[in-house]
Amino acid sequence: MNKKKRFPWTFIIIILTLLILSGLWLSYGRHAYALNKASALYEEGDYLHAVMLYKAESKESLFMVEDSIHMAYCEYYLERYEDSLRTLDNIGDISVEDIEYKVEKEYLIGMNRFFLKDYSNALSHFNEAVELGISNADKYFALQIYRAQCYNLSKDPEECILVLEELIPRLSKKQQLQVAYSLKGQACIDKGDYNGALDCFNKVQAINPEDIEPYITTAYIYDKTEGSGYMLKYLKGLRERFPGNKELEELISCRENY
Repeated sequence: MNKKKRFPWTFIIIILTLLILSGLWLSYGRHAYALNKASALYEEGDYLHAVMLYKAESKESLFMVEDSIHMAYCEYYLERYEDSLRTLDNIGDISVEDIEYKVEKEYLIGMNRFFLKDYSNALSHFNEAVELGISNADKYFALQIYRAQCYNLSKDPEECILVLEELIPRLSKKQQLQVAYSLKGQACIDKGDYNGALDCFNKVQAINPEDIEPYITTAYIYDKTEGSGYMLKYLKGLRERFPGNKELEELISCRENY
């Protein structure tokens, strides 16, 4: 008598399990590859293609806070400020252990708000980033410069000057010092402190004597403090340093016919 063969359920279950696990592994590998590729594009500065990959992977479980931050930076660099803010908003709360990402989030919200001309909210987030502590020296410089500009654009030159007076002693790079002193000088002009402005622009001239702009600004300060005659004399004295400079010659001609 022939025995009835049993259906190989165990074998089939094993095969199905292996197929499912294989599919999950392939899916995991694909998403991991896509995120690694997006990260590489981000580092290369190819923000357009990076953000396309990040968006495609943003709903997956592998998508981490760091990926969201990078995606928001891509959108910021592409001047998609509203998109960047939405990406940052979707991150939600960040744990204390990830304080670095929290600082990045506050800093980037501030930058987006600044370029949307929402200076009040930009300041709020910049101040939060300062309180949390920002370790990257270049980002700290950028944050404080934009923070100072927020105050100046909000017609508060005194606060702008205070921010810059705190920042300047921490700077060593000539280019950064030039930017900081130029901004402080402009804030001093807005405040009506022309002596303070002259001091700042003299420092800028010393840092980069080949740049005519701080000299031109100094000339306008002299126009305010000493009169147009003294300004014209000062401008003519710049011909030796900047021979044939079109901007200088046009300004001299304009003042001679004033």
